[in-house]
Amino acid sequence: MERLEIKIDPAEALRYAGHRSGSLPDGLKEQFEACYTQVSSLARPRMVAQVFSLKEHHPVRLSEMDFMLPGAAIAEQLSGAYACVLMAVTIGSEVEQAIRNAQVKNLTKALFLDACASAAVEAACAAAEEKLRAQLAGPPPFFTSRFSPGYGDLPLDLQRPFLQILDAGRKIGLFVSNSGLLTPRKSVTAVIGLCHEKTKGQKSGCAVCSKRETCAYRKGGITCEQGMGEK
Repeated sequence: MERLEIKIDPAEALRYAGHRSGSLPDGLKEQFEACYTQVSSLARPRMVAQVFSLKEHHPVRLSEMDFMLPGAAIAEQLSGAYACVLMAVTIGSEVEQAIRNAQVKNLTKALFLDACASAAVEAACAAAEEKLRAQLAGPPPFFTSRFSPGYGDLPLDLQRPFLQILDAGRKIGLFVSNSGLLTPRKSVTAVIGLCHEKTKGQKSGCAVCSKRETCAYRKGGITCEQGMGEK
């Protein structure tokens, strides 16, 4: 387990809250700033990650254990990779409890807390990637974008074995519910490919997802990586 130093991007938090213009009326601005400060104080960003070499690419199989990442999307994502990282990141349960408390009394506050927490998770993932780059031996590899269980055709039910492999429950207090959602919600699991050179054609995101037309996360203005564990 490793702790992460993060700074939440307020513009990103406002985007999650549905204010894409980046500006708020004075009354809401003060409330947002208070929520931003509260989340910054309560967040406990931590990560656990492990590097695995790849035994097969179609389907993706890890060399060190009998674990498969099924689906065409992850196979394409890792097609140029020599190894991959399994990573789990969380900002802890304290923020989640604050959101629950606010939902009873002040829905606007709950919305702002939730948005700041989502931005905090994204900042934690970025910090985790930077830490991984610094720790890997040899010339820094090229990273593919993060790819989470539940995205595209990578099954959500991989969450449980994914966390077991990383011992994430013991190390960072991250678990999975019977429905496959992460607990605490403001958490992310992801696969990152490690490549010797920058690869082309390995795209991710809504544009190439088979579920893009029916995705509830897109309708809410976020991605499945941002929403799956809440992620």
